[in-house]
Amino acid sequence: MITTETVESAYEFLRTLSPMKGWKLPHADEIEFKVVSRGTDFGVYTAYPHRITINTKRHGHLHTFLATLSHEMLHLHLSLKNLDAGQDPHGEAFQKHAARVCRALGFDPKAF
Repeated sequence: MITTETVESAYEFLRTLSPMKGWKLPHADEIEFKVVSRGTDFGVYTAYPHRITINTKRHGHLHTFLATLSHEMLHLHLSLKNLDAGQDPHGEAFQKHAARVCRALGFDPKAF
């Protein structure tokens, strides 16, 4: 079962893994975590304030949940580094970093 507490714990766990550990992401206390069960998005990152929302309707397995959280953490990283500029939130900078995350953590790049 996905709760705000499990999202926060998973975030802190993923922060310890490469490549995220090199990103110097903020501690979970500085992020608002939200869990919803509606809509079509798997997850959403909101920059101000920093918020990661996870949709429980879209996750039936731990693997997909961790991939989604990693995806939103990548959006956070790009936002903090001001690399998220432009029209496409999944553009060149995102794709470059996503390839590293997927390779390191075993996620499917086509689904990431």
